[in-house]
Amino acid sequence: MIPTYKQHLGTAIIILGVATGIIGSTINDLGLHLPAIQVWTLISNPCLFIWAIGSCEKWWNSSLSYKALAVLYVAYEIGGIFALVYLK
Repeated sequence: MIPTYKQHLGTAIIILGVATGIIGSTINDLGLHLPAIQVWTLISNPCLFIWAIGSCEKWWNSSLSYKALAVLYVAYEIGGIFALVYLK
């Protein structure tokens, strides 16, 4: 059984990583590439990396974490479609 505090920690890490990933994607779609790269490199990617390691090591296992990750990729897809259609 995984302790509750570890479940909460894993969920907090993935939500922070996802939120900043979506913010970075939005910033990038607005044409502000350097700030987007900074958000991804300094906040989102490290959070997602730590979460992935913890998930592989079974430090946490929360279905909310996987749902948050799915939301991230939906946001990336919507942002990519927006960029392809409107930012030619």
